[in-house]
Amino acid sequence: MIGKWSECTVSCNGGYQTRTVYCVESSNDTNGIILENRKVDDQYCWQTHRPATSRRCNRKSCPKWEKGDWTSCSVTCGKGFRTRQIECRQEGERIADYSCKSTDRPDDEQPCYTGVACPANFNNG
Repeated sequence: MIGKWSECTVSCNGGYQTRTVYCVESSNDTNGIILENRKVDDQYCWQTHRPATSRRCNRKSCPKWEKGDWTSCSVTCGKGFRTRQIECRQEGERIADYSCKSTDRPDDEQPCYTGVACPANFNNG
């Protein structure tokens, strides 16, 4: 008798499923009643034909955030910002952002300073 596979232990990066497998026999009791699928000791079944009780599952890697390179600073003097592309990917392919953990999403924008002071503006009035 073979049971159903359990849920996989993890949703990605490889887990396991298990199921019950046991030896049964069908026979008649002393009153002529057929006893179907009565569990018996494993020694009464052919061990070479025993189905697997565990298997690997969900072998795909988990989705993860991948970061692009930062752009140049948005200004040539003073303070500005720079950006980068952030994508949710699995097995090298872009997938929907909701597939990745939002709390782990890296920043896609940050302040930058060029190290060069901006020239002062003078207005003649």
